[in-house]
Amino acid sequence: MNLIIKIIRISKTIGVFVGVLLMFSCGRIDRISDSDSRKFIDIYVDLSLAYWKSQETPNNYEALADAVFQKYNVDKSFMIKIQKKFENNPKLQLAIYREIIGRLKGFENVSEDSLKKILDKAVDTR
Repeated sequence: MNLIIKIIRISKTIGVFVGVLLMFSCGRIDRISDSDSRKFIDIYVDLSLAYWKSQETPNNYEALADAVFQKYNVDKSFMIKIQKKFENNPKLQLAIYREIIGRLKGFENVSEDSLKKILDKAVDTR
């Protein structure tokens, strides 16, 4: 559970830092569709859970991450593309990371057995 709390704290710190930094930058705003935003959030949450699950089996994160990308029919370039679009839209970035943090917060009080079931569903490697 401590790892999830650390991930949430790190995500908050990164989100706030990047948000503040980007608020002072200027440039054109690249549009991000609602469906891409939703997909990014879902993938990010599942990748965070995959990271937590990989703590059970060291060096297993890459396989779990690949399973997450397969689940959503995307690859790493999708995440990179969306993150690059964030560079010009700090308000959207802040909103998305707040959503991610909110969804990850829900896992703090979940029992170990329930959490394992959730992780297995989020990172189904079959």
